[in-house]
Amino acid sequence: MRPFLLLILGLCSIQVVAQQIETDRQIRVIYPAYSSKDEKALVSIETASKLISGAAVAYRAGRSITLSPGFSTEKGAILSATIEPIASESNTGLRLAIAPNPVGINTIIDYTIPTGGEVGLAIVDAKGNTISELVKEVKESGTHRHNWDSSLLPTGAYICVLRIGNQALSARVIKQ
Repeated sequence: MRPFLLLILGLCSIQVVAQQIETDRQIRVIYPAYSSKDEKALVSIETASKLISGAAVAYRAGRSITLSPGFSTEKGAILSATIEPIASESNTGLRLAIAPNPVGINTIIDYTIPTGGEVGLAIVDAKGNTISELVKEVKESGTHRHNWDSSLLPTGAYICVLRIGNQALSARVIKQ
């Protein structure tokens, strides 16, 4: 079950000015909300926005959502904040989701490929060295799941890389 927080504060529109911080896919959102908006980040969202009456804003992040000083709402605005695994996606149809992340011992890696072909799924360290080749086989198009036992992996930051043909998609993995 995913933790879910829903604050009913109104219905509103949003004009967005968001920054992407580092490669963790964190976003800092600071804008007046004038219309409906859906923000998502792989790791975290921090906001100091003002939601105007009539705005409807949804924040989805993999680890945290922070309402910073300056955040406010007017009566009649709606804010929903959800913590859930957020998938890495590319405009080529590749999708990669890792849960839980940070990883413990057993981790589920879900991935979607738009066409069939030889798929490579690997864990790579910060220097680009392949630590573990998880999948290297022909797969049909669609969504696939790999159960990964990361118990032998030392604590640290890694990259999960999905490859099919000349397409690749990566997501950061933190081992606790």
